[in-house]
Amino acid sequence: MNVVFCGGGTVGHISPAIAIAERIRKKHPHSSISFIGREGGSENEIISKNGYRLYEIKVSGLIRKPTLKNIKVIKNAFISEFTAREILEKISPDAVIGTGGYVCFPVLRAAKRLGIFTAIHESNAVLGLSSKMISKKCDVVFLGANINIDRENSVYTGNPVREEFFSTTKQEARKALGIPRDKFLIISVGGSIGAEKLNKACLEMMKSFSVKRDDVFHYHSVGKRYFEIIKATYPELFLGNNGCAVFDFIENMPLCLSAADIVISRAGAMTLSEIAATSSASVLIPSPNVTADHQTRNALYFVENGASVLINETELSSDMLTDVVSSLIKNREKLRLMSQNASRLASRNSAEKICKIIESRIDKT
Repeated sequence: MNVVFCGGGTVGHISPAIAIAERIRKKHPHSSISFIGREGGSENEIISKNGYRLYEIKVSGLIRKPTLKNIKVIKNAFISEFTAREILEKISPDAVIGTGGYVCFPVLRAAKRLGIFTAIHESNAVLGLSSKMISKKCDVVFLGANINIDRENSVYTGNPVREEFFSTTKQEARKALGIPRDKFLIISVGGSIGAEKLNKACLEMMKSFSVKRDDVFHYHSVGKRYFEIIKATYPELFLGNNGCAVFDFIENMPLCLSAADIVISRAGAMTLSEIAATSSASVLIPSPNVTADHQTRNALYFVENGASVLINETELSSDMLTDVVSSLIKNREKLRLMSQNASRLASRNSAEKICKIIESRIDKT
């Protein structure tokens, strides 16, 4: 199989592509797999670190209000489609799979015009702008959420998660990280880019609560955008003080989530899928700056199934976050049930479902 993936903007757009690519590699060891990403995207580092060939195109997203800057965006879209066509003609893939982000639009348009099988995966309950625009043209739309988008070409698959999120036990993960069995581990993350208000609440909580507790370990990922300024503002938290540590980005997320007693996080669909795969109890703080407030919808599904606690960002403070976490530390039975409920929400065969559909459609062409 010769497959090209496209996606970008955040790690959440890359994660499902890597999961599907891993599954293809496992079933077809001699497959050729390449990625097309946005020029200069920080998420591209993950693609390269996983050993995949990466091509970059210059593309940016539409600004959702009237502005002359969108003229340049549209111009770049036409140029990037031409560039994508040249790349695809060189690679000559059997299929092109998009996993979200505005880079998908020119790549999938180019692929469709070349007569290549195309598919797009949408992880959220609400289709993103580029996914909505291009999905009508694709041969298949893979849905991460079981929703009706009134398209004959759509199929519910769930969100594909890398196998390593399922394969490590909590005991193995804690041993690998050096976390004593009698310590409570908090993992807090604001996404690959970062989240200013979530960062502040977590760091203030770490400073006033986590560092002072001998029974608590707390690792926080601030995101690359905020790393330097936070390092200057909270230098004492970068010293591994009493089991607390701050990172720009947590590389070994499968290990950290598997080891965690509680995860504090945004509510992106792929993040929640990874939380479910590792059976992690969670405190979710949805981003309000997303299409159709889809992160709140994502979070409510977990809350309604007893897997998470929800805090709206408008109400978020370090004191509130500390109170919620403190109550959960005291109620281990509730945490155990939250962990069990999270596990029930995991999509265990999504990558395999997607891989089988790709195989069957390629065989017919």
